Amino acid sequence: MHKKSSTYLSDPTRSQRMFDLLKRSAKGVLSTRHLLQRSSGHRFILCYHHLASRIGGVDASVYTTTIERFKDHLSALSGVVDFVPLDELIHEDARGRKRNRASITFDDGFTSVFTIARPLLRERGIPYTVFLNGCAVEHGQNWVSNVLSKDTDPGYATGLMDSAGLAVDKGAVPMDPLAVVGAIMERGSFGERFVQAYRSDPAPVDLYMGRAEVKQLVKERVVVGDHGWDHPVLSRCDAGFLHGQLSKGSDLIAELVGERPRHFALPFGKKEHFNAGTLDLLASQGFSTVHTTNPNNLKWTTTRNGLHIVPRIGFTDNSVDEVFFYLNRSLLRHYDL
Repeated sequence: MHKKSSTYLSDPTRSQRMFDLLKRSAKGVLSTRHLLQRSSGHRFILCYHHLASRIGGVDASVYTTTIERFKDHLSALSGVVDFVPLDELIHEDARGRKRNRASITFDDGFTSVFTIARPLLRERGIPYTVFLNGCAVEHGQNWVSNVLSKDTDPGYATGLMDSAGLAVDKGAVPMDPLAVVGAIMERGSFGERFVQAYRSDPAPVDLYMGRAEVKQLVKERVVVGDHGWDHPVLSRCDAGFLHGQLSKGSDLIAELVGERPRHFALPFGKKEHFNAGTLDLLASQGFSTVHTTNPNNLKWTTTRNGLHIVPRIGFTDNSVDEVFFYLNRSLLRHYDL
């Protein structure tokens, strides 16, 4: 028996096939609702951005969920979690509860949240939170969606990359807009020169909510949090520019909501997109909770200067099986992202 096992394990081809089979089997189990139905006391914060009838153009795959897919998510999840307000979810002790609980959040402040998600969620009695970019509210612009909407204008992309301090081979254009966004995120510097460059052309019309829509959400008791003014990578901002990004956003939300925001969603939200200095400044400005895009279930594992740093699981146009996979995976594995 020992010899047979040793021979089996020493065969890399057979071992790899067995590993692949086990991996597929495990993924199959995680892609169903069964684990969630049989578990209790878990909490999840879900992150969405934009809803549209299709994927393409400015309705980019990196942040868009189709309307039908979003409806499928709500229907499937309503069978295995209770949707609750964000503050209730964060500050409760979920131990002993018979069902898992979740909160829905939307980043950036897309108009589709108001026109599409809002009636769908109100019909189902599901609370939600929006995290706003101040520039999107005031000027209808976000540099990421600007790049994606100008994919036929290589001059805009090269100018924006130059303003972020990136060397550009102008003979290599046209460039893929997602590659432009990725390069700026990974290596760019964010400052006033960059802001002036990305706002140099008109933005897509009515892509983001304005003041009137935000005020209506406030009347309906939707929680409004801050997401930075211009959606920069906070770890790639100098101190003065960073302070302005946070203070301007808080000031605008305080004006629209009537109180300063308690929640801050980090733009992009992975560990390379913020640092200790970012968190210290957020704490000094009175935020109590900082939201990452670390795809874990909610546990109190990280605090700094009184800030609770919490994970969110992001979705775009994922299938229902994928939604269950990401939620179930978070019960079994912690991702340090």
